[in-house]
Amino acid sequence: MINDSDYIVVYGTLMRGNDNKYSKLLSENADFISEVSFPGKLYDLGEYPGAIYDPDSSDYISADLFRITKNKQNILNLMDEYEGIIEYDMAENEYERKIIRVSDGRKTIFAWAYLLNLNPDQYEIIESGNYAVFNEKKQPY
Repeated sequence: MINDSDYIVVYGTLMRGNDNKYSKLLSENADFISEVSFPGKLYDLGEYPGAIYDPDSSDYISADLFRITKNKQNILNLMDEYEGIIEYDMAENEYERKIIRVSDGRKTIFAWAYLLNLNPDQYEIIESGNYAVFNEKKQPY
């Protein structure tokens, strides 16, 4: 089992084009590699999405893949902070950071991902698996 990676995959508010402190921090310390996807379901949690990774799913989630090039452990710690991960209370965390398999259609890469750590039944499924497209449609004009 793989337990470390220089890659991180993001599918929501950390994707390119978002204007928040942590998205900028990621862009400044990591190189964008490509758009990728991974099997699972994407949910609308209101202000942001949550993903459930399921290697057997026929549904796919669209994401951005980055390679962390500077301050890797510090960047991962800051991303954990952004995602609300508290080490001493893993059962209560909304997300957990795990290494998953992602693909750009040609190759497979193992990357860190922030996955939903709670039952998603109360949330709406984002059928397209693409948060950027979903969020654009939900914004008022």
